[in-house]
Formats: sequence, structure tokens, C-alpha cells
Amino acid sequence: MNRRSLLGRLSALFTLGPGSEPLFAAPAETSIAAPKEPWAATTFDYSSQSRTFPGVAVRLPDQGLYVACRICPHQGCAFDYQTDFETVGDIVGEEFSNPVMFCRCHMSVFDPANGGRVLNGPAPRPPWTFTTRELDGNIVITSIEPGAGDIR
Repeated sequence: MNRRSLLGRLSALFTLGPGSEPLFAAPAETSIAAPKEPWAATTFDYSSQSRTFPGVAVRLPDQGLYVACRICPHQGCAFDYQTDFETVGDIVGEEFSNPVMFCRCHMSVFDPANGGRVLNGPAPRPPWTFTTRELDGNIVITSIEPGAGDIR
């Protein structure tokens, strides 16, 4: 058997199950337009297996991106990206120097400029993040951090 035949048979073995259904599904990918200006953001939904995760992509001043799941790791509420960080600071009694992620349920605040670091509230960790790459002005989301959305 030559290499090509062997690879073809292995491919069929690992990709087709009973009734020609895939045994191993390819990872889901979602493509969205990348925000261009510093602190601009785009929201999106990413579906993986049987679950959909709300997300936000923020263009940082250094031209990097912060792409996170909008499910608060405290108790699962959906949080929002807030460019009016002074008002958020007034609400929680803190001062912030840049836009933040803000969960109104229990006042958790996250800093997108520092990997989602928790700045306020009971959230036990930063938001879950997505694996992404930029391609032709778009963000391609390929996966989400393991355990995303699991509240303990």
C-alpha cells in the first residue's frame, strides 16, 4: 500500500462513523470584522459543540486585541464592554483609566488592557478568552478556553 492510500484510509477511519457521520468534528470557526480604532469593540456569538458563547473583541491602543467571553465567571451573568469607564467607576466607587468590562449583576469589573484582570467585585478570575488570529481585516475565532461558562 502506498502512502497516499494509507492516508486516505486513515482519514476515512477517523472522520466517518456509522452513517457517514464525523467521529471527530472539526473545530468551529467564526469570522468577524476586526475593530480598527483603539478601544473600539465588536460583539459576536461563537458556537462550539452544542453551546453558544457571547463574546467581545476590543482593539487595544498597542494595536493588539483582547477577545473574551461575555459570561461573567462569578455567577454567569452577561457583562458589557463600557467605554464610559468614569461612570462605571462612580457606580463601584473606584477610578479606572481606560474602558472596562462591567457586570452589573454583582459589580465585577475587568480590565481588557491587562488580560481581563479583575479590578472590582466578586469575580474569581478574568473572563474566559478565545483563541483567535487576524486575517485580512477580520478576526477568526477558532476555540474558547476550556471550562468556559462553567460556574462553580
